[in-house]
This record gives sequence, C-alpha cells and structure tokens, in this order.
Amino acid sequence: MKTLFLKERPEYLSEVAEILFNQWGIKTPGSRLEETMVKLERFLNDDQIPFNLICLKEQKLIATCNVMLSDPPARTDVSPWFGSLYVKPHFRNKGIGSTLVRHAVNISKTLKISKIYLCTPDKQRMYRRLGWSCIDEVEYRGEIVMVMKITT
Repeated sequence: MKTLFLKERPEYLSEVAEILFNQWGIKTPGSRLEETMVKLERFLNDDQIPFNLICLKEQKLIATCNVMLSDPPARTDVSPWFGSLYVKPHFRNKGIGSTLVRHAVNISKTLKISKIYLCTPDKQRMYRRLGWSCIDEVEYRGEIVMVMKITT
C-alpha cells in the first residue's frame, strides 16, 4: 500500500473525481461530475492547501481524502478542513482510512498548519481514537453533523 499526493499520479484524477461526485456531489442540487473534475484540479498540490491524497495497492486506487480551505457546513471562522475520506468497500476496516487521516495531519503539520477541522455525521469514534475532539454540532442537509478539531 502506498500513499501519495494526487499531484504525483494525476492519471487517477478522473477516478477520484468520480468517487467524490458519486459519494457527495450528487447530494448537491445542480452539481455535475465535470465541475468536480475542475475543482479537483485545484487540489494537485503537495506544498499548499488544498491537496488530495490517494492510496494505491498494486497500482489500483483504494482510498482518497482532501485537505481544503472550507467544507460544509460552511464555517468561516475555522480553516482548513480535512474531508472527503473515502475507502473502497472491499478495503474498509483495515486501517486504511486511519492511515490517510494521520498522513494528512502530518503533511498539514509540515505546512505549518496548527489546527485542522472536519465534520462527520457518524465517524466520531474513529476520529476521537485518532486524537480529534468535538467542538460543535451543526445541522447540514437535514442531519446533525459533528464538527471536530485536531491540533497538529
């Protein structure tokens, strides 16, 4: 298993965009796959936010995540945000998501980012285990999501 910046393997951009769109974009009225691809091109960084990480196993994409300046629920008082963590179903519950979270936090630390935030409707337990703490609950798209923070 290998974790890389999407910038290092841009040939996976369309597959990552499709995953992100199918997981979250289709829930946004008027959103289109093409827009997700264009937005994701801005994540082709390794020295600044936003960036995208991918996890490969035998050259196959098995997971992805982002660190970005903002994420729903929109909170202009906090930034940056960890999000869009996705592990393909066959590879879940094997520590891959936790590995990506830790990697993203470590990269953020090297970029001199002191705090990172995320929102999750149901994965608080995993994030707490990784050192995140709950700071708020907000409503987003009809459900309560937990806003969490970690200090790098």
